[in-house]
Amino acid sequence: MKKFIWLSLLCICATAISVAQPRAVGLRLGTSTEASYQHSFGESNYLQADAGFSYISGIQAVATYNWIVARPDWTDYGTWEWFVGGGAGVGISSTFSNDTYFYLGLVGNGGLAFNFDFPLQVSVDIRPMIGPKINDNGVSLNYNGLFETALSVRYKF
Repeated sequence: MKKFIWLSLLCICATAISVAQPRAVGLRLGTSTEASYQHSFGESNYLQADAGFSYISGIQAVATYNWIVARPDWTDYGTWEWFVGGGAGVGISSTFSNDTYFYLGLVGNGGLAFNFDFPLQVSVDIRPMIGPKINDNGVSLNYNGLFETALSVRYKF
């Protein structure tokens, strides 16, 4: 009986902690294929980290801090969210002429997300990145990700 009480208390605490710290994990698909992770800080902001393969730029990782700026009441089930944010990205790429370069840059993020009543989130966003790229020839401007749009599907827990 004592073990049952401790196990029940442990389950209640684990549930309370998971509800207090909402997270989401999934895929971001567009001009790149990335694993995506979100960690919420309260009701209206969250950190998003994406890492994966870009068809334009090779391998990249991006982190943005996003703010939910509006929650339109368009449906009776689920919630809509307009979001904007900013952050930084880093990556490495090799071109068709075997020119390998390292790049980093500032990132903007904006889009629309829908959270279903069950633990699924779907979002559409645009995430431009601009900054220097460094290779054997020196430093130049990297703007390949200037119009990077994507569809994301995430499991919320």
